[in-house]
Amino acid sequence: MTTGAVSATTALGASTPASSSSKSSNQVSESEFLQLLVAQMEYQNPLQPTTNTQFVTQLAEMQTLTELEGIKSDLDKLVANSGGSSGSSVGSSVSSGTQK
Repeated sequence: MTTGAVSATTALGASTPASSSSKSSNQVSESEFLQLLVAQMEYQNPLQPTTNTQFVTQLAEMQTLTELEGIKSDLDKLVANSGGSSGSSVGSSVSSGTQK
């Protein structure tokens, strides 16, 4: 008996969430990733199951990606809040509030 590959549409259903329409085709949300992981576990070959290490690796990669997206978001906010004012201070003299 042979088993075929499970497509993402079979594992997730025929419809896609409305929120994913604004994302590019290569971006997957955390919930979509977990759905795919569960589908992978459900439809894996019972004679050659995926090892625990492979599942943990996939979860760690998703967590790392989530954290990196958070860092990028924070940096984008920091850059937006600075408004480029740090560049105008280059080459200027700075004095402290206390004088001796």
